[in-house]
Amino acid sequence: MEHYDVAVIGGGVHGLFSAYALSRRGKSVAVCEQFEFGHLRGSSHGPTRIFRLSYKEPDYVKMALNSRALWRQVEDDAQVSLIEPNGCVVHGSSQSMANRVKSMDECGVVSEVLTRDEAKYRWPNLEFDESIVFQPGGGRVYARATLTALQERCKARGVELKEFFKVNNIEIRAQRSILESDNGSISADVIVSATGSWTKEFLGNLIDLPKLKVSQEQTLYFASKDPGAIWPNVVHHSDNNYYVQEAPGVGISISGVRMGTYIDNNEVRDFVDDPLVAINLCNHVEKYFPGLDPQPISSATATATFTESGDFILDRVGNIVVVVACEQKGFTFSPLIGKMVADLADGSQFPSLRFRLP
Repeated sequence: MEHYDVAVIGGGVHGLFSAYALSRRGKSVAVCEQFEFGHLRGSSHGPTRIFRLSYKEPDYVKMALNSRALWRQVEDDAQVSLIEPNGCVVHGSSQSMANRVKSMDECGVVSEVLTRDEAKYRWPNLEFDESIVFQPGGGRVYARATLTALQERCKARGVELKEFFKVNNIEIRAQRSILESDNGSISADVIVSATGSWTKEFLGNLIDLPKLKVSQEQTLYFASKDPGAIWPNVVHHSDNNYYVQEAPGVGISISGVRMGTYIDNNEVRDFVDDPLVAINLCNHVEKYFPGLDPQPISSATATATFTESGDFILDRVGNIVVVVACEQKGFTFSPLIGKMVADLADGSQFPSLRFRLP
């Protein structure tokens, strides 16, 4: 039976970054993915994600800054560009924007408060809410390229990437655990659960988890009326929160936060667009994006996992490290999450109080 220092369950962005960080420390690692790597059933697929530093909580601003430095390390190692720092426009109520500017100021992050006229001069294809902030340190992450780069770097460092290796049973032992699948069994000293929306199904009988909610969220893509227009990354904080950015070669993407349909488990997911969510997103485009054709050209769905607190979970129980880091913002922090997982897996750091299991 093959034995590894660490077995990472889940081959999405957090599982791959965890394996990458562990392999850089000389650990033998296997990543067990129940489907093919890069599949469309979870939360990590798609062309792009927004990278931003505009969070209400200074803790998350600091984490984003630390993550940005680690993104650069990965880019240097893989010799590929994964983040394009083309800035991020954030708008919403005056109080909401004031809280974000305050947090960024506390962390030394540059931001610029704009009048409506100033914003319209820069981005004539956009409309804006009450208060507008430009954060030049934001940008977009090339998500698909990130997964490809991580797979290549993990392979180069000797990580065993096991596709179609669904772990059906874990036998916990004092020194090492046995992981059983239909395609064989392996053993490992430490297990990392980076199973995303499958966390309840995977760990429910092993660890007392807090309440998690899983939803099917959707993204619509729109075409620009002006093919030469420059589209910034946009985050709108209102009664509903919206993310908008250009996905080169695909279109301008728009998605909402917690707008999807909650599901009990992934087996009942239908991958079908919710017409009410689509109408909401289209209405938002009509109101705030006059430079876009209001008829969407394509769509996609993904799962999202939420905790009751709105915080991530990064903790260790016995020889199992638990990672639940979605909240529809987890991609930004993924290299830092991988480092924190590696710290927990090799016993070099206690879990952060903010992210501990209750």
